[in-house]
Amino acid sequence: MIGPYQLDPAEALRWSRDQLPVFYAETLGYWVVTRYDDIKAVFRDGILFSPRNVLEKITPATPEAMEVLKSYGYAMNRTMVNEDEPAHMERRRALMDHFIPANLEHHQEMVRRLTREKMDAFIDEGRVDLVESLLYEVPLNVALHFLGVPEDEIAVLRNFSVAHSVNTWGKPTDEQQIAITHDVGQFWQHAGTVIEKMKAEPEGTGWMHETIRKNAEMPLMERLQADHSGHLSLQIKDDGARADLTTIVAALPEGGQIYCCGPERMITATACCRAANGPQTIA
Repeated sequence: MIGPYQLDPAEALRWSRDQLPVFYAETLGYWVVTRYDDIKAVFRDGILFSPRNVLEKITPATPEAMEVLKSYGYAMNRTMVNEDEPAHMERRRALMDHFIPANLEHHQEMVRRLTREKMDAFIDEGRVDLVESLLYEVPLNVALHFLGVPEDEIAVLRNFSVAHSVNTWGKPTDEQQIAITHDVGQFWQHAGTVIEKMKAEPEGTGWMHETIRKNAEMPLMERLQADHSGHLSLQIKDDGARADLTTIVAALPEGGQIYCCGPERMITATACCRAANGPQTIA
């Protein structure tokens, strides 16, 4: 069924911002927030508004669909998208360089080229569905280029991405789920192959290349975040900021223990802060 939003998204959002800026959508099972300042407030409060359910399927998988995914070794779990604080911000700081405006400048020509190619394909038709012909594929292609996906893999991953979107946010029937989860499983396996290709390109310039390099530099970060969330302070060298060791150590409970891993000067400074703050022990 096509509703007001599908017919005229801009007008539906304008009405909602004016008349009902926050509402519960029965068809989605979600609260919808439409005003910019409210959305910003939600994103900035990771405690009250946890992202942990962001990748949960709108339509629960049937047991048969789960078996299909299992047969492909599918193991989607925690990512930057559905990761709670403080782990999310620590990982984000380590990987944010590609998002700095100065580092995004060189993507402009690529974005223009992809947009021109799509517009040239329909410019003489007189009427076009912009979402279908432009606003779906161009952002997706830009994202794949930004990630550093090899040119010969972009078309394959683009096609698989439809199945992944329907699997997560769609409402397929039980029968449709089987076919979709086969596509999702193939997407999962093929994505693994692409990652291996990117690992073989140590000088690659995409964001995924940088992520792979950072993971090699900090191989225990994932495990530490998983095992000690809420009790872990990471200092990323590339941030350019100094760790506030005095505050970190002072916040420890009496008898608390510190495990410090890093340059000798940081370990020495941590030991000095510990000595000034009482009976904590340091390893």
